[in-house]
Amino acid sequence: MKKLIFAFLSVLLCICLASCGSEESGNKNETPESTAAETQNDPTLPEGVNPEDYFKFVTFDLPEGSLREVAVNYMYEQANIEWKPSKTFTYGNKYEHWGFELTYKAGTVYHGLPYTNLSCSIGEFQKFLDEHNGTFYATSTDGYEVMGAHCNSSICHSFQQFTPVVCMTSNQYMPSYKDEFVGKICGNYTVPDGVQLTQHIIEANTPDIMYEAYAQADMGDVIMTKDDVRGVTHDRMVAKKAFVTRGANGKINPNRSYLVTVEQTDTFDETRKDGVNTTWWVDHQYTFTQLYASNYIPVTFEIFETNEGVLPYLTLDKEPNASAVSKGIVDGTVTSNYPVRYVHISLYDGENNLVSRQVQQNNYDVFKVSLKKHSVKLFDGVSAGNYTLVIDAGICRGDAELYRTEFTYNG
Repeated sequence: MKKLIFAFLSVLLCICLASCGSEESGNKNETPESTAAETQNDPTLPEGVNPEDYFKFVTFDLPEGSLREVAVNYMYEQANIEWKPSKTFTYGNKYEHWGFELTYKAGTVYHGLPYTNLSCSIGEFQKFLDEHNGTFYATSTDGYEVMGAHCNSSICHSFQQFTPVVCMTSNQYMPSYKDEFVGKICGNYTVPDGVQLTQHIIEANTPDIMYEAYAQADMGDVIMTKDDVRGVTHDRMVAKKAFVTRGANGKINPNRSYLVTVEQTDTFDETRKDGVNTTWWVDHQYTFTQLYASNYIPVTFEIFETNEGVLPYLTLDKEPNASAVSKGIVDGTVTSNYPVRYVHISLYDGENNLVSRQVQQNNYDVFKVSLKKHSVKLFDGVSAGNYTLVIDAGICRGDAELYRTEFTYNG
């Protein structure tokens, strides 16, 4: 779908690509259960992090059970959030080798975060819906200014339910980029150094080797096709353990073997027969033959083997200075060990009407947000009087109100 620019969190506890589940054998007519571990050690805060050092310190529970299931379930959550446009709007972007344009019609029910380049969590999107009677609209025609998610960021959001991985592009999934790739391939396929196309990885292997790699894919893993010469990439999350059919000779039948995926796309799913309007392609089946022909490679993550996540927290380092607030200055810093997806600094009048808001959002690799820096324009055009200041923020795992105070603005 597209090439994105990104960086991965340098802390190695995040996530690595590694060899995935056990190989299937024999004729199979049903999908085997995932073999991933489903127990976790009790999570603790990183050494040296003391909640007493902060004005506000919020922790979010790690999800229980298989992290593979957690990742897939969050993809489904992103795909199923329901909303209506309050007015018809169209947006998109055009590039040399691909592009998209989407129109959402007023009053029509849609499912899923919109396909966009400005990534947001479910929490941030739901906040907008709650404040606008369940409706969403975009004032810009530029996909970089519309809240939502694309194929890669939606997967990143899912991983950030349990690990502070930073995925700004899909290069981290490309095993030929050895300086960026941080794990092992899923299967035993050969990877030529430095190739920019997954096609060249496919061509360096026999079909049977790639079929066996697909056969090892399990829920939560990623399949990717990439052409960095043309700037075109698409990622899909595997939703179920591979369905594999073998012949009497033990070889995989690629036409009868398939992966089930969930993915965010730039096109409405016209195959839906249930009347659902969505760009999310949910539980589509792709045969090994189709995946091979489209140059998809499978990758997986070591965290699915350990099944141990990183406890998320969100903080406000100090209480904003009351005297400074009365003069239109909001100080303090929001921090997290996960990327801070957004910070909203809001002013409400005595009737709880939103008067002004400054938003810091679309954070891929931002773990610290200065309130003073991002609230410079908060009081522009605001008259002297009594107001309520609210600071709320969110990571993909959850959202929190960090501060609320009533005060008198001196103007």
